Amino acid sequence: MSQSNTPKGPYLELKQTQGLVMTPQLRHAISLLQMSNMDLAAHLRQEIQSNPFLEIDNGQELDRTEPEESSEKIEKAEPRNKDDYLDADYSNVWQDDQAGPSSQDGSVQTSDLSWKDVGSGGSRSFESADYSLENRLSDTPSIFEHISEQITLELADPHDRIIAQMLMDGLDENGFFKGKTKEIAKSLNCDNESVLDVLERVQQFDPPGIFAEDIAQCLAIQLKERDRLSETMQTLLANIELVQKHDYKKLAQVCNVDDLTLRALLSEIRTLNPRPASDFREVVSQTRIPDVLVRRAKAKESGDKMWVVELNPNSLPKILINRKYYATIKEKSRDKKEKEYLTDRFNAASWLARALDQRAESILKVATEIVAQQEAFFLYGVEYLKPLVLKDIAKEVDLHESTVSRVTTDKYMATSRGVHELKFFFSSSLGSSDGGMEHSGQAVKARIRKLIEEEALENVFSDDAIVGILEDEGISIARRTVAKYRKAMNIPSSSERRRQLKSKEFSTS
Repeated sequence: MSQSNTPKGPYLELKQTQGLVMTPQLRHAISLLQMSNMDLAAHLRQEIQSNPFLEIDNGQELDRTEPEESSEKIEKAEPRNKDDYLDADYSNVWQDDQAGPSSQDGSVQTSDLSWKDVGSGGSRSFESADYSLENRLSDTPSIFEHISEQITLELADPHDRIIAQMLMDGLDENGFFKGKTKEIAKSLNCDNESVLDVLERVQQFDPPGIFAEDIAQCLAIQLKERDRLSETMQTLLANIELVQKHDYKKLAQVCNVDDLTLRALLSEIRTLNPRPASDFREVVSQTRIPDVLVRRAKAKESGDKMWVVELNPNSLPKILINRKYYATIKEKSRDKKEKEYLTDRFNAASWLARALDQRAESILKVATEIVAQQEAFFLYGVEYLKPLVLKDIAKEVDLHESTVSRVTTDKYMATSRGVHELKFFFSSSLGSSDGGMEHSGQAVKARIRKLIEEEALENVFSDDAIVGILEDEGISIARRTVAKYRKAMNIPSSSERRRQLKSKEFSTS
C-alpha cells in the first residue's frame, strides 16, 4: 500500500523561477528612449542641476576647481594635454560629420552646438558674409511689429495704447481679432465701451481688414476703403455663408441681382485679402527638429549603400563626466556618508552617459533599417510606400517590438521629401486584387488624393467609382475604407466637390 509524501498541513517549499524586475534604472532607460529631443534636453538640464559631475559639452574646457581660468580656456580649440579635466578627449565626442557615437568609456554627447559650427566654413568668427548683421536680419517685419509701430504713431493717449496692445494679443494667425473685449476691460479695470472704441480705431490700421472679428467684416473694411461698399455688396457679405456653400442661385435671389451682376460682385470680392496678416513674416519658430538626417550617398562614400543615415548633431545630447572633479572632492572628503553620496552621483552620471549612448545607437539602427525597407519611397514618392509594421523592423535590428515603438515615438527624420515622424513609415497593408504585392495605406491615400485632384466637373468620382478604379489597378479596398481615408485627408464628398467645381466654372464664365 503506497503512502503519499505530501504533508497534510501547511508546509514550506523552495521554487526557482525567472521574472523581469522593473528596476528604477530600467524605467529611467525606457523613459529616455521614448523622449523627444526637446523633452530630453529639458530632462538633461534637470539632471545636470542635481548631479555635480555632469557637464554640458559646449566645445569648452570646464573645471570647477579653477573657475578663474574659464574665460581663457574657452578661447582654446584643443585640450592642453591628454590628462584633461573631463572624462573624454576631443576625439571621443560626436562630431558633425560622424554618423553616430564613438564613445569608448560611456561618455555621451548633447544638443549644444560646438565652436566648429560657428561661422562659415567652420570659422569661429562672425565676420563672414553668412553671419553679417545685414544678412541675418529679416526684410519683412512681423505683423505685431507692424501694428506696434502704428499704435505708437496713431494713438496719443497712453491708456489707448495699452488697450491696443491687449487687443493685439487677441489676433490669430490670419489677423482676425478672437479675443473678448469684456475680459480685456475687466483686466484693465476700464469700461467695455473704451475697449470697443479703440478696437474700432485699430480696425482702420494697415493692412486693411486687420482686427476684423470675422471674414464678412474683414472684406467690408477693405471694400469701404475702396469706396465700393454698396448696399448690394453689404447684403452679399451678410449672406457670405451662401458663397461658402456655392449656392449662387439663392444668393442671386437674396441680393436681387442677375447672374451677370453676381459674377461681377464675386469677382471683386476675390480681389480682396481674406487673411490680412498673410503678407507678413510669421513669428512661429520651427518646433520639429529632426533626430535623423537622410541624404543620397556621394560617389566616394556610397560603396554598397545608396543612402547615408546620420544622427542630427544639433539634436544629440552632448554631456561629459568630470572625473577630475570627482577624484578631487572624494579625496578631500573624510565623512563616510559624503563618500557614499559622491560615489552614488558618479555612478548615476556614468549610467546616464551609457543610457544616452544606447538610445542614440537604437535610434540610428532603427532609422537605418526604415530607410532600407522604404527605399522606394525615397526614390519615387509616397505612392511607393510599402506596408510596414513594427514587428518587421524589430526582427531585422534584433530589438523588441515595444522598443522599436518607443524609438519611433516623437522622433523625426529629415529627407529630400520632407520631415516625417518615424511612425509615418509604418502603415497597415491592403490586399491585392490580383494576388500580387500588398499595398501601403499611405500609398493608397496618396493615390486617392491624386485621383480627386485630377477630376473634372463632368467626371467627379464617387467613393464607389474610386473603389472600381483602385480595383482595376490591383488594389483591393472597401468603399468604407475609401470614405475613411478621404475624411482623414479632409476631402469633401463627391456632391460637395461637384458644387465647388460648378462654382469655379460659374465665377470664371
